[in-house]
Amino acid sequence: MNRDEACTQYYLMQKAWETALPKVSRKGELEDDLARMQKSFVRRKACAGLDAERCNTALSHAVSVAQETRRYQYSNIGSSIPEPVRKYEHLFNLAKRLRDALPDAPDILIDLACGTIQGEWLR
Repeated sequence: MNRDEACTQYYLMQKAWETALPKVSRKGELEDDLARMQKSFVRRKACAGLDAERCNTALSHAVSVAQETRRYQYSNIGSSIPEPVRKYEHLFNLAKRLRDALPDAPDILIDLACGTIQGEWLR
């Protein structure tokens, strides 16, 4: 993968994450809405000039990672901010859980998921 392709891939995954996370946070499971979300996402600037299948796959991965991230957060972290030592343990366990549950998910999305959790602790 050359630099331009890597930048395009990162941008696509970032936009897919930004689309998926709020919907998952609001609704949880999106099986019924995924097709509608994909149609809308393919028309966005992030997908300009890209294969629709590539955009649909990116969004599908982002939704899966977001759902698994929220499940982990609700069951293992809760709404409180953990002690500093536990924060890194949670991030490591989240990354490991995402890798185990979704082996095809791009590393970029796992990084974005961990970054989202870290960002929420800072608020």
